[in-house]
Amino acid sequence: MTIDRRELAGFLRRSRDRVRPSDVGLAAGPRRRTAGLRREEVAQLAGMSADYYMRMEQARGPHPSPQILASPSSGSSAPDDSPRKQADLMSTPPLILLLSGSLRTGSSNESVLRTARAVAPAQVRTELYEGLAALPHFNPDDDTEPLPAPVAELRAAIGAAAAVLICTPEYAGTLPGSFKNLLDWTVGGTEICDKPVAWVNAAAAGRGLGAEATLRTVLGYTGADIVEPACVSIPVDRGTVGPDGVITDEGVRERLGTVLARLLTPR
Repeated sequence: MTIDRRELAGFLRRSRDRVRPSDVGLAAGPRRRTAGLRREEVAQLAGMSADYYMRMEQARGPHPSPQILASPSSGSSAPDDSPRKQADLMSTPPLILLLSGSLRTGSSNESVLRTARAVAPAQVRTELYEGLAALPHFNPDDDTEPLPAPVAELRAAIGAAAAVLICTPEYAGTLPGSFKNLLDWTVGGTEICDKPVAWVNAAAAGRGLGAEATLRTVLGYTGADIVEPACVSIPVDRGTVGPDGVITDEGVRERLGTVLARLLTPR
């Protein structure tokens, strides 16, 4: 679906001005300077970063992705502009994008993320990214519009998410090359900038620290907002992984639920 950026920007501004906080269950508060919603409120309700929403409303940045066009904030499928309709559209739960740094089928990292998806509460959506193997080798010459399709899809997925949770193995004391390649493709975009990001280290106690250190460094270059309380080590016992790839250990499941909650907690 194609939509004119300026038309979308105008629609978003008008819709935000019309919807009252009470329409979406928010308190107006004594210091509110506008009767409508704030940008950050729309972004949170729509499950995207405030920066991404602001760029949409200002008609700048990349063309809105299919995920964004289908999101509550765009209202692109709305049959009318009524405040009640906009309020309904803005009630979609926030989305957490799950990124695995492993290409191995059935890896512990994938199991951690599948379990996170299984324990996510009803008010949180999750999406497991599965395009790692399709990404081309990073080449600055290709980091221009139009982007390679797998790269555009990756950036759109990040842009549509309210937060990102990573689980990656360590290889030769650092990140696997394929996952470092994924991160390299995020540097040239702004989708991950200021977005809450955390990771789970699924390796045995005392291992995987090299990968964590590299991940922290690279995320610093991207401008991601690292949520320290949500960055944890949860060693995975392969004997607790079911045939569906989901971990059955209740302690692990509880800790992953806490990670998701911390990742989305306003700070």
